[in-house]
Amino acid sequence: MFQLGALVMPLNPVVHTRSALLIAQDQVIEVCSRTADTWQLASDGRGVLGMIPTYCFPAKRLAKNEWNKGWRSGWRYYWTHPEIEWGIIIDIRSKRRKGAQLASIVTSPFVAKQWEKLQNIEKEFSTSRRRYRPRYLRLPWINLEAIWLNTDSLRVPDKFYDVTEQLQNEEFRRAAVSRAKALLMPRTGR
Repeated sequence: MFQLGALVMPLNPVVHTRSALLIAQDQVIEVCSRTADTWQLASDGRGVLGMIPTYCFPAKRLAKNEWNKGWRSGWRYYWTHPEIEWGIIIDIRSKRRKGAQLASIVTSPFVAKQWEKLQNIEKEFSTSRRRYRPRYLRLPWINLEAIWLNTDSLRVPDKFYDVTEQLQNEEFRRAAVSRAKALLMPRTGR
């Protein structure tokens, strides 16, 4: 029904978690089987299911500019097909005791554009000597999301590609810190 596509940076490939992958595959099958035409197209094996791990940061850490204190909160899967104008995003949450759980599912033409952006970033950095780990950074409490290329070295700056406001790298980092500080300011005037 589909191929698995994973982002691979020079040394740090993205690893699938079996339980999350099974949830994502089931959701793709469920969505595509809603109409006979879509099911026929989706069953031809040309659809691609790609994944990137999702990370979060607490606002307090961002306000202190502590970018090494995040955690993997789950996985984001993208399903696209060359003959279908929309795609599917499946967000899987990681729960310590409960394992992987479906968090949300979205069908939209935006999906193919976002997966293409991820693949273009991968191509751009595929020959880099730096070791980047591709991640999807979700900061819903300050209304920011970005593709984040994390590095092992503290001397090499991480890369950020905002998915909604087109902020990049240091501009994204400054916006995140500023919004986190504003969020944590005590409310006055009540």
